[in-house]
Amino acid sequence: MICITTRDIHAETTTITVDGNPNDWIELGLNPVGTDPPFNIESYHDICADLLEAWVYNDTENLYFMIKVRGGYPEDWDRNTYFISIDADKNLETGGGMGWEYIISGMDGSAFFSIWNQTTLEFDIKYTLEIAAGDTGYIEWAVPLNYLNYTGKMDLKFSTWDNILKETVNSITVKDICIIPEISSNIIVLALLGITILIFLFRR
Repeated sequence: MICITTRDIHAETTTITVDGNPNDWIELGLNPVGTDPPFNIESYHDICADLLEAWVYNDTENLYFMIKVRGGYPEDWDRNTYFISIDADKNLETGGGMGWEYIISGMDGSAFFSIWNQTTLEFDIKYTLEIAAGDTGYIEWAVPLNYLNYTGKMDLKFSTWDNILKETVNSITVKDICIIPEISSNIIVLALLGITILIFLFRR
């Protein structure tokens, strides 16, 4: 099981800026949760479909995703769509496809959060998301945690989709990602204050 939250990180900052720059992830001591070798896609695909790394992180408010594709800024971004599929309850019988309840997509500078509709048996786009691509092949998303209904562990599939050929080019699957929102420092302070008051009252 992979559990990565701000509880596990000892750094001055625990905030991710969605700007396509991996430096803040690296400063937090984070590493990719999944990797894929370069140059393992068909030669007719452009380099930006070659998925290399998958990253995940969460704080008190957001679930952050980052991928790295081969090459720099995807100048032909409109040829590819980048997907993250989420099985939030680890149940293949719920959701669409292989049990995915949520689909995150990104293309041409736009990103969307879609939820599986059990009535129509389709994914409905519900929200737009913050997304950014950098000049070294990194692409980042931020997803508010309140968009998700999850049990604590989830399975993820990161994939690249060729919009012209209509096929999945590359993918990385990661199992048992553990999402535990960090307890706010203000809540911790208030809790400690409350305990101190109770101890004082009982000792009187």
